[in-house]
Amino acid sequence: MLHVAADATRVIELGPIRGGELRDADLVAAYHAFGSRFDPGVYAQRGATAAEDFAYRVLNPGWCDGILMGGLDMGGILKPAGETGWRVVGRDCIDHRLDAEISTALDKNRGRVVLDLAWTRADAPQDAWAGDKDMRLENLEKVMQHADNAFRIREVVFARFRAALADDDADANAVLESCWDTLKQGCETMGPERFMAHIREVFQAKHADAIARELLRPREVSIISVNIHDDDAEPERRVAYVERRGLDDLRRALAARLATREAQPRDLPSSGVEGLLGAKLADLPSELLASVTEAVDQKLDGDARPRMRPQPPQRAFDNDLVLPVWKSKITNLTG
Repeated sequence: MLHVAADATRVIELGPIRGGELRDADLVAAYHAFGSRFDPGVYAQRGATAAEDFAYRVLNPGWCDGILMGGLDMGGILKPAGETGWRVVGRDCIDHRLDAEISTALDKNRGRVVLDLAWTRADAPQDAWAGDKDMRLENLEKVMQHADNAFRIREVVFARFRAALADDDADANAVLESCWDTLKQGCETMGPERFMAHIREVFQAKHADAIARELLRPREVSIISVNIHDDDAEPERRVAYVERRGLDDLRRALAARLATREAQPRDLPSSGVEGLLGAKLADLPSELLASVTEAVDQKLDGDARPRMRPQPPQRAFDNDLVLPVWKSKITNLTG
């Protein structure tokens, strides 16, 4: 089998190698199967001898044998015809050391945001970087708070878009446009700082626990297995589990957070008038939004039940809104 890594969590497996021995014909078939299916743009640009050139490079130890098609990493353990021993080709695409280091750095950063800790110089990469280290640290100090906010926005506002990309029947473009409208309307009605503070609250309340649980589990690598000798065969899918490395302190902190959260009393089920109340806030006309902004405290708290008594502050998003505007239609901003 040959493995092609799209990234550290997605691998395409090409095979089988007939008879247990690698043949040039199998490598050529793998090249065509991957190129035509997964990298058609680059595949179309290659010359007539590209597949044979690729097979030659893989079999020749003096050539670069770790790259397939558009610069993606490739690896496998093969037994070439006429040879008695197995040969490692390219890199381990499922549990490579470099992938593990990158994944660990990303995991630590996500864990820090889940724990609501600001980035400090102690969180800087501990690598032998040859550039201007002081400038690097200064730049990181300036940008990391914005990177953290971008991550929170991704989880809170754009979760619907990620779901749409995985749904063949969804209109991903329309969902993406709606997400951007949500971001725009939130900043315009609440102001950027208050809107971002609210996103932070929603992230901690609605999304942080799920990320914490994910970080406490092994990393999942999705493997799509393609039969290179049968163009009509549907790819098979399976998952490989890779232990996360270098996260002992982070695991303890995340486990403690979850234990504390689970010990907290849950809100009682709401009663009375329940459910969604109509279209998206982004669909309200600008003049109506302006009147809403003047009428409602912009620190929102999400109770969807209309009341005769004065209403508490209400949340702008990830919860239903009740706004004192006649016949206005409102709903959950995050869908």
